[in-house]
Amino acid sequence: MIARQGHKANADPKTIVDRFLRAVFDEHDVTGIDELVANESLIGVLRGFLAACPDLELTREHLVAEGNMVAVRVSAEATHLGELRGIPATGKRWSATASAWYLVEDGKIADYSVNWDWLAIFEQVGAVRWVHLASDH
Repeated sequence: MIARQGHKANADPKTIVDRFLRAVFDEHDVTGIDELVANESLIGVLRGFLAACPDLELTREHLVAEGNMVAVRVSAEATHLGELRGIPATGKRWSATASAWYLVEDGKIADYSVNWDWLAIFEQVGAVRWVHLASDH
């Protein structure tokens, strides 16, 4: 559960993103997420991702802030147990990396951009496969 620390419009962006990451990805708890996130799209994506991969284990590689922008690099592992981007559950494990950028305004995450290695994930869950072309020789 997100610790209730009161709304601080001048809170450190890096601290806000760290609290967000701990609550959502370490504790898998989106209860009270609106205290940290002002972006409904992000909240919806998080709920769907955690439903599809409820055993998600995330390792933070980097957490860097400049001004109100926070960059995060992670590695993750999970089991594909629910629909993920239109792909029905396969029960297969996957591991991949992701980079994310969070814009913090007025003490909340206002915007974001996340880039997962979707090709690696989709290959591991069996949604795509490599095609080897015959050699012309």
